[in-house]
Amino acid sequence: MMNTVNQSEPAQRFWRRIQLRSLIPYVGFGAALVIAVAVLGREFNDHIDAIEAWLTAIHPWGAVVYLGLFVVMSSLLAPSSVLAIIAGALFGLGWGMVAAIAGAFVASMCQYALARWLFRGWFQRKLSERRQLESIMRTLTTKPLRTQFMIRLVPLSDAIGSYALGAAGAPFGTYVLALFGLVPGLFLEIYFGHVGKHLARLASGDSTSVGSHDVALVAGLVIALIVMVILTIRARRALQSAERDSGETELDAAPASLA
Repeated sequence: MMNTVNQSEPAQRFWRRIQLRSLIPYVGFGAALVIAVAVLGREFNDHIDAIEAWLTAIHPWGAVVYLGLFVVMSSLLAPSSVLAIIAGALFGLGWGMVAAIAGAFVASMCQYALARWLFRGWFQRKLSERRQLESIMRTLTTKPLRTQFMIRLVPLSDAIGSYALGAAGAPFGTYVLALFGLVPGLFLEIYFGHVGKHLARLASGDSTSVGSHDVALVAGLVIALIVMVILTIRARRALQSAERDSGETELDAAPASLA
């Protein structure tokens, strides 16, 4: 019993740290918009209009450039949530989803290839240094698709998850299917960027009235946030349960291997 408690305390600290870090992009983006509105005032809308006109003029190359930046930056461990929020602010909800999902999927496949076939030994050594990640990866032996899907739902760095799964030897077919677990989080981040830009434009504009469309946008963001929190909690609990079961299986098998 004491051993279980001692093992659960590092796990709880690990998840708390991950959750706190996942809030940083949202706070940073919100603060940046507030500062931009405070400094630029009504000129904020002019700058946004200029950026949108430029993106329209270079379409579809703007999305292609974004895709390339997403792959490179996320592979270098830049937070993919920041890149998704930017997509929502720049491209809107529809095209933002297309650009961010394409970027996340291509980046994840590249990261898998790097960790599985090119630098597997190095990534395995790094994985062994992070006990909690190594423990989670052990659960791949029982339910690989379910475990990978849960990993994609929790607020863990997408690139770190991809590198860890590649180094752990996750089957590529289930790996690709599990990437759809990224979609709920990407939707929330893109929606947040879209709503944040809209509210910033509203705050810097001439009109001070709030319409039903504005209320619906914010209400949609709140609902999406609640749903994402529920999914994240359930995914985290499922991973912790699978991790405990994996540990108990190893303990049960140990006497037999020593006999």
